[in-house]
Amino acid sequence: MNRCYNFIGANKYGQYVACLPKNFSVNHGITSWEMGEILEKNNVFPCELVLKPFEDKYRNTPVVWHDCMYNEFAYFIASERLKNFLKARETENDSIEWIEVKIRDEETTKNYYILMLKNKPNVIDEKNTKYFLEDHSILVPCISLEKAQKYSVFTPDELFWKFPSLIYTTEKIKKELQNAKFSNLYFERAKTSFNGVVIKN
Repeated sequence: MNRCYNFIGANKYGQYVACLPKNFSVNHGITSWEMGEILEKNNVFPCELVLKPFEDKYRNTPVVWHDCMYNEFAYFIASERLKNFLKARETENDSIEWIEVKIRDEETTKNYYILMLKNKPNVIDEKNTKYFLEDHSILVPCISLEKAQKYSVFTPDELFWKFPSLIYTTEKIKKELQNAKFSNLYFERAKTSFNGVVIKN
């Protein structure tokens, strides 16, 4: 039966991470939360990102420009080809905006795009979702297939839904992504229900 999957750009498929340049701020650092506020306000990334090796042993490894580029903010950063693929599948319920960011490696600079959601998707099956007892925040989300099919991509995240790193989609679009052979996308099954019943297989 059709179900939902999540996917992400995983650092194990590449040896480089896109980071802020050292001279970007006085404190040489900025949190994902702070950067999110800047992007929401200005809709423009404030500087380019620079590729750095994860470890010294990768320093002389050739750079691979993946379709989903791992980055220090854990944002979903897509190549132009991946962005265009997802844009072509947007539904009337999607509220996706793409923020351009330049990523540089020495003399080479390429355009990438950060996925930002303007509205929080309504995809949760509350009955079959597991919550923390302390604050009722989500522990294990269950995606309602009936709700999910209204979107191309979405997230059940309640706190960081505007700039999700872990993206969810339906099995149909997941198969299309795999057939298109985008690099650095790792898929996992998501807990999914149909008509209030959790899909087991």
